[in-house]
Amino acid sequence: MSEVLQDFMKPSPAICVLGKEYPNRLEAVDSLSRSYAAIFRLEYLRRSPEDITGNVAGAEERAIVLDAINAAIRTLEQTELAAQNVQVGGRAIRTGYTDDEILAGYSGAKKVETQPQDWVWMSVRGQKSGAIYFHIDDPYTERTAGVMNERIPQRLWEMDTDADGNVVLLKTRQGDVPVRRAPAVSHLSREQFEVKKLTMDPWKPGTYVDAGGDRCLNQYRALQIPPRPEEKYFAICNVAEQWLEFIYPGRSSYILNHWAHAIQRPYEKPKTYLVFGGGQGIGKNVLLGLAKYIHTLQGKTIAVNKDTLAGRFSDYLMRPEIQIDEFEMERSDPAYEKVKNKIKSISGSADRYLPVEPKGKPSTQVANIHRLTITTNYAHQVPRDNDDRRAALFNSHVTKAQAKAFYTPLFAAIGVNIDSEGFEYRTLWDMGYGDAFANWLYERDISEFDPHNLPDDLLAMYDDTRKGFEMPQTIVEAIEEIAATYGHWADATVPSDIAEITPDNWPVFIAGQQIFATKCSFVSAAEGEDIQAGRKRNGHTERLLRNAGYIKIDPPNRKKQWIGPLPNKDSAAGAIRVQTALYYDPHRVPHGSKMDDIRSLAAKHIESLTKYWRSEEGVASYWTRDKLETDSF
Repeated sequence: MSEVLQDFMKPSPAICVLGKEYPNRLEAVDSLSRSYAAIFRLEYLRRSPEDITGNVAGAEERAIVLDAINAAIRTLEQTELAAQNVQVGGRAIRTGYTDDEILAGYSGAKKVETQPQDWVWMSVRGQKSGAIYFHIDDPYTERTAGVMNERIPQRLWEMDTDADGNVVLLKTRQGDVPVRRAPAVSHLSREQFEVKKLTMDPWKPGTYVDAGGDRCLNQYRALQIPPRPEEKYFAICNVAEQWLEFIYPGRSSYILNHWAHAIQRPYEKPKTYLVFGGGQGIGKNVLLGLAKYIHTLQGKTIAVNKDTLAGRFSDYLMRPEIQIDEFEMERSDPAYEKVKNKIKSISGSADRYLPVEPKGKPSTQVANIHRLTITTNYAHQVPRDNDDRRAALFNSHVTKAQAKAFYTPLFAAIGVNIDSEGFEYRTLWDMGYGDAFANWLYERDISEFDPHNLPDDLLAMYDDTRKGFEMPQTIVEAIEEIAATYGHWADATVPSDIAEITPDNWPVFIAGQQIFATKCSFVSAAEGEDIQAGRKRNGHTERLLRNAGYIKIDPPNRKKQWIGPLPNKDSAAGAIRVQTALYYDPHRVPHGSKMDDIRSLAAKHIESLTKYWRSEEGVASYWTRDKLETDSF
C-alpha cells in the first residue's frame, strides 16, 4: 500500500467531549447516544434537546452532542415501534420493523408491511382523490390512496360499523365475516391523521401542532451516517482529493471541509456556497455526486434550474441540499434579478425560517438550513452583486481530456477500470465507496473551518469590486493599460495615469487585438500568464478575459471577426486596421439590454477603436515586438 493511501487510512485524532476522551468523532457520538437512549425518554429528547446542549461550551463539542441526541432519538423510535403489538384474530401482529427493513425502504418504496397509524394524509388541490399520503419513515415521498392501501395488510383494516356501532358483517359460504374499510377511507374520517402543512425543521418532532393550531408533518429527518465499510473502500478518498486538487489547484482542502461540514453539522446553515466552474467532462458532477451520496440516498437533495428559481413556487426549499446543475444565464435575461435574489435568499438570508409556496399545497415555512451548490461551464454568469462575499467560485482551465488522463490511473490503482463496458460511477459508490467517503468526511477535522466566511487566501484573489473572479495579474495589467490609453482618449474622465486606474474605469468592450497590442502582454516575466505565448492557442484569450468577467460577442452576419475599414489617406502613419474578436462585460451594459442592443453598442466600439488607431496617439499605443526592440522596458 502506498504511503499516501496509508496516510488516508490513519485513524482520526482523539477528541474530548464532556470531559471524556474518545478515539474519534464516530465513537463519541455512538457512546453518548447509547447513554442518552438509556437515560432519557423519547419525548424529552424530541422536545428539549437544548436542555442537554445548553451547557456545552464549544461549537464542535455541541455539534457532537447534538448528533448523539439525534442518534438516540432514532434508536428509541425504532425500539418503540418494535415493542408495539396488536391483537388481531387472537394472534399478535408485528407493527415495528427491523433496522434492515427500515433502511431497505428509506429512500424508495417500502417492501415491508406498514401500519395504519404510521400514515398521515393531506388535502391538496389537483389530486383526483383530493388527498396525498405520507409514511412517517419516508416523509419526502407522496403516495396515492391506492399505494397506501396496498402497503397495509387487509387484516389490519378497520371493521366497518353501522349507525349503532355494530360491526357490519358480510355473509359468505365460510360464514359471516366483518366488512373492512380501506385505510384511505378510515384515515379521511379522523382528524388525528390529517396534516395541514409540510415543514422542515431539525428542532421539531416528526409531527407537531404549530403556533397557528395547524398539525404539521415535519419532513426533516436526521442524516444517517452509514456503517463504516471495509478499509479497502477508503481508497476512494485519495482519488477524490487528488482529482479535486488537479481541477481546482489549492482549493481541495476548502471544498472537502465544506462537504464535511454538511455531514457533521447538517442542521447548521453555512453563509457561503460553492460554485464549480470549468468545461464539461472534467468531473464536477461526479465528485459532487460522491460528496452528496448519502444525502441523495436519504432524499435530502433536489436539483433545480434557473426557471424554477424564477417561478412562483418554491417546493425546492423543502429539501436542505439544493443543487443547480449546468447553470447558464446572461445578465440580459429578464429573470436575472429575480434569480439573483433567490440565490441570495437561499445562500445568505439571516432569517431563521424561510417562507415556502408549494404547488397545490398550503403555504408554509421551513428552517433556514439550506446548502447551495452550483455547477456551470460559465462561472462568471452566476448572478450576484459585485460586493457579494458568499460565493466561493472555482474556475478550472483543465480540459476533459486532461482530466480523464489524470484520474483514470488513480482509479486503476485501486482496481477500478472506468473504461469498462457499462461502467457507472453510481454503481461504484453503491459498492461501498460512497459509504467510505461519507465516513471519511464525517471523521474529518474541521475545527478550524469557517463555513460562514470565505478564506482570506480566496478573498485575496478577488478585486474589491468584482468578488469571485480569479484573475491572472497579466490580464489585469493589460486591461488597465487599455483603460489608461484608449479609455482616456474616448472618455476624458478616465485617468491617463495607469496607477490611478481602478476596475470602475474598465471599458464595457475589449477587443482581443487590444490585449495583444498592450506593452505588458510581451513581458514574459510578469506574474501570471504570458499572454503572447498563448496567442495561437484556441480559446486562450477568451479564457483570460472570461476570468476578468468579459464574455465573447459574435460579430454580425456570421463573420469570424469584427472588422473595421482599411486606413485611409487621412490616417496617421502606421495606422492599424481593426480585425478582432470582441468581448463585453455584462455588468456594464444597461440591465435588460437585448443582444441586438449590445451588438449595436459593440459596432460603435469598433468604429471608435478604428478612429483611435488611425490617430497618432493610437498608433503610439499599439505595441509590437519590433517596436519593443527600440524601447527599453
